[in-house]
Amino acid sequence: MEIDVFGKISTGLIFHNPELEAKQIKDMEIDVSNTNEDLSILAAMLDMRASAEIVKGKKPTIAGVKKEVKKILKTEYMKDVFKYVMVLKNDDVLLNHHASADALEKIRADVLGKTALFTDRSDSSNEEIVGVHLSAASAEQAFRRMNDGAHLASQPTFQWNCGNISAHLLTWAPTYRLRGLLAKESADEGLRIGIDQLIEEMSAIQNTVIVGGEGGDEKMISALTFGGEIAEKATSIYELERKYPIKQPQTAGFA
Repeated sequence: MEIDVFGKISTGLIFHNPELEAKQIKDMEIDVSNTNEDLSILAAMLDMRASAEIVKGKKPTIAGVKKEVKKILKTEYMKDVFKYVMVLKNDDVLLNHHASADALEKIRADVLGKTALFTDRSDSSNEEIVGVHLSAASAEQAFRRMNDGAHLASQPTFQWNCGNISAHLLTWAPTYRLRGLLAKESADEGLRIGIDQLIEEMSAIQNTVIVGGEGGDEKMISALTFGGEIAEKATSIYELERKYPIKQPQTAGFA
């Protein structure tokens, strides 16, 4: 459909993303739980005031309690989810509240998991518009990982200096590509896990050196040790034992 976006006619498309919806539902469940807890605390304090368990301070008013409730419901969607009633009993303000399951379902059906896309390419099909969006998201995620020190282990100095941008890309793009090739090679051999998990498992592989003997007759032998089954399989796939062969016992050279 065509839509006016800031004075410019664009083609708009709304599509459903199940993964986004699942994440948003989890976030909303946390918001509902926290909001319900805050409202329950407020209601309990008003009950204690009515029963004279709390006598100090200014007596709550309808206007004051309403203002406090609005502050609690400021989190997105919470004012639509929660229904509340304030009751004046013997000049004391009481609060009742509950979360509406119908309101939650309406928000889920109408809002959650929905992504709105806009393009000036009116000749593009819905599939092409979504495909371009997903490709751009993948490229953005890849670039973020290229700048993640924990993901690629090191970063060039002064990477945001304009004069070093080319060197920055030259450093990271091949590195990121090599990581992808490692993942593909392991998947082709039946080891289908994420690249981050693969590298984490492989980090447990050690070239262990064992020294034994007495006096000037100490002997030394080196061998690869594995942290687990995945690391052992990766060792076989990448032929690490051939590249780092076991060294036969030799004199350690200690006096």
